[in-house]
Amino acid sequence: MGLAESETILTAVIKNLEKLTGVKIARQKIDEAMKEAIHISIHELAHMYLEQALPWLSNLDEKSRIFVNVLQESR
Repeated sequence: MGLAESETILTAVIKNLEKLTGVKIARQKIDEAMKEAIHISIHELAHMYLEQALPWLSNLDEKSRIFVNVLQESR
């Protein structure tokens, strides 16, 4: 799905939610939600790339995963 398709779908979702609820949300709030959606997309894409680049990550137990995460954040 490309950016144009994503925008078309999101526009339709917003219109349908407005129709369903009878509520209009301020553009600023919608923009904040879109920023969060982009953040989530980047996060999920990073998972896919890291799983391919470092396949051993999926074999770590939860305690080790947290340790790797803390090491990464400290850089």
